[in-house]
Amino acid sequence: MVTVNAHYDGKAFVPDAPVDLPQGAKCRLIVEPEGEPDEPGLPLLDLALECASKMKGNYPTDLARNHDHYLHGRPKRP
Repeated sequence: MVTVNAHYDGKAFVPDAPVDLPQGAKCRLIVEPEGEPDEPGLPLLDLALECASKMKGNYPTDLARNHDHYLHGRPKRP
């Protein structure tokens, strides 16, 4: 896989530099705008710590075994 920087001219994507492909070669483009996202998400560790801080140590003793019950309302495991 190769990353190609390009710009859109209103009709087509134009590579910013030469691309080593034969003319007519089929490709898959995944468009990802450059720059910062509008609302960056929390890193996973920060998100986990934020969730854990809300429980303030009041964890059910069977949380590991019955996490689907507490997260999704599924029946508890025996």
